[in-house]
Amino acid sequence: TVQLVETIRVEIAPVVDELKDIPPMTIREDTATHLNLNLASLIGDTSLLPSKGVETVTAIHFLANPNGGSLSGPTGLLVSDGAGGYTLTDVSRINEVVYTPPFNKHGDFTIPLDITVTDTTIGLTLTPNSVSSTITTSIGVTVERVTDFAVLHASDLLGAEDSDIKLTGLTAELFDRDGSEAMTVSLNGVPAGAVILIDRGGSLVQAANNGSS
Repeated sequence: TVQLVETIRVEIAPVVDELKDIPPMTIREDTATHLNLNLASLIGDTSLLPSKGVETVTAIHFLANPNGGSLSGPTGLLVSDGAGGYTLTDVSRINEVVYTPPFNKHGDFTIPLDITVTDTTIGLTLTPNSVSSTITTSIGVTVERVTDFAVLHASDLLGAEDSDIKLTGLTAELFDRDGSEAMTVSLNGVPAGAVILIDRGGSLVQAANNGSS
């Protein structure tokens, strides 16, 4: 009887795991905010042993954002791709990137991006020691509303006794005109016995008096 013993070498090639979901952000309307993204927390395979494969984020590309808003950062950190997106030149500086939501807008928005993850191991001879995969994902952003200022103009007037005096030059306008804000105007210090009339298409209607305006 002859017994032959042979050894079969088995190599397990590295495979990039799925990314974990990116935690959403909550920011204020018209406020520039740093992304504050922890890349290590997104890695699906958390092994730190080179012999088992170590996954790291090696590239980030921000896609053109159909939701509006803008990205900014220190000079040279974001490079335009010519199509509305940006490549991050140093992924370790992700938290230096600043997102500004669309002007005067609130609600839910997203920041789409491609994240490239590389899984690297050691000691393989039959297959490459590293493999990369690019995963498309997004950062959810909730923009909380902020009340904007109003634009008020008033000028001194001269009128005759016992006659109507038109308050020409008195205007009040909303700065944010997307329909999400309303405005109330109060006239204070009206002399005793005087009344305020509003022209409603040719008809004069007395303004409401709450006792203090």
